[in-house]
Amino acid sequence: MKSTPLHLAGLLLMAVAISAGAQSKTSAQRFAGIWNAKFQGKTFATLTLRAKDNQLTGSMTGANINLDNDGNLTSAEKSGSESEITDAKIAGDTLSFDTKDQDSGEAMNWKMQVSSNSDGELLLVIPGRHVGIPTPRPWKIMREVPHP
Repeated sequence: MKSTPLHLAGLLLMAVAISAGAQSKTSAQRFAGIWNAKFQGKTFATLTLRAKDNQLTGSMTGANINLDNDGNLTSAEKSGSESEITDAKIAGDTLSFDTKDQDSGEAMNWKMQVSSNSDGELLLVIPGRHVGIPTPRPWKIMREVPHP
């Protein structure tokens, strides 16, 4: 059977469409997985995100951190607590969400930005300026397990 250029072009377009469909992810799926923040090679915080119906749910482990005057981590270790993620909102490559400290009941605001399938940054957002409290800089996070 002889193929015409139009027939070959149609097959090529169908192959591209099938490939693109197989690779596309919802916004929530881009963030889903288990992400770890490390300081000096040790995990101090774990963020677990699950995507369902293009919504994110999950939890985040607590950490005890210290910052220098520029907002860089000087020490960080696990605290043993865990908080549910609430009010998750996605805008492009950025996820914003809240957690609530189990001990103090204090709400904390976070932003996560994905730079690749396995890398991103996590930022503790402190609203306004506070005397004596440096503005935190983002922490590098790595996806350990995709799509739990």
